[in-house]
Amino acid sequence: MLRQEALSSAQKQREEILRVAKEKAEAEARQSDVETEQLLKNYRKLAEARRDDAVSKALELILGG
Repeated sequence: MLRQEALSSAQKQREEILRVAKEKAEAEARQSDVETEQLLKNYRKLAEARRDDAVSKALELILGG
């Protein structure tokens, strides 16, 4: 009986460790997704700003500014 209780306890501990590890991994993945989205947003803003600047300079050259 003692062996069975030890095995049961070990199994419960294993399940708890796996549950916690899974929750931690999922939380880290969600955080990574948030960070990736923020980086993409920043890159888009930068690309738009560069494009706008290029258009402005092109117009300035065309119009003889």
